[in-house]
Amino acid sequence: MSHVSPAFAPVFGNCIKLLRKVLYTTDGQPFLVAGSGTLGWDAVAANLIEKDEKAVSSLMLKSKCIVKTEVKSHL
Repeated sequence: MSHVSPAFAPVFGNCIKLLRKVLYTTDGQPFLVAGSGTLGWDAVAANLIEKDEKAVSSLMLKSKCIVKTEVKSHL
């Protein structure tokens, strides 16, 4: 389903509604980021490091590193 499809809006709205339940909030504004699993792990890594620290996030598949990216916190 395309993000510009008219059918996307209700699906996206339901995702926001369900995410609010998971986060135990009724008025908070969660946001969803579409991306690959690599993007997800980069987000995790960026939230685990302190300002000016550097880390490497890598994706392993069958014991081979297929993606390695440097992650730097800007907070």
